[in-house]
Amino acid sequence: MFEEEEPKDWEVREEEPPERLQKKWDREETAVPRMAVCPSCKKEMPAGNLACIFCGTEIFEKISLSRCFFAWVKRLFKKG
Repeated sequence: MFEEEEPKDWEVREEEPPERLQKKWDREETAVPRMAVCPSCKKEMPAGNLACIFCGTEIFEKISLSRCFFAWVKRLFKKG
């Protein structure tokens, strides 16, 4: 009378992710995490954060004007 609506164990099979996605996950697992130093509290933290995990200071990647200029020149000659 009352049947379970969930599939039985033998009806469920484990899904395999696409090979490309599995390779990406494997690379991310073996990659060494990049570290950065907070300019405020001077503690080491993961580089991908937007704010320090210890003191909460917002972290902005410093990009110099000359670096931007050289990147622009490089793109300019690459197109032509």
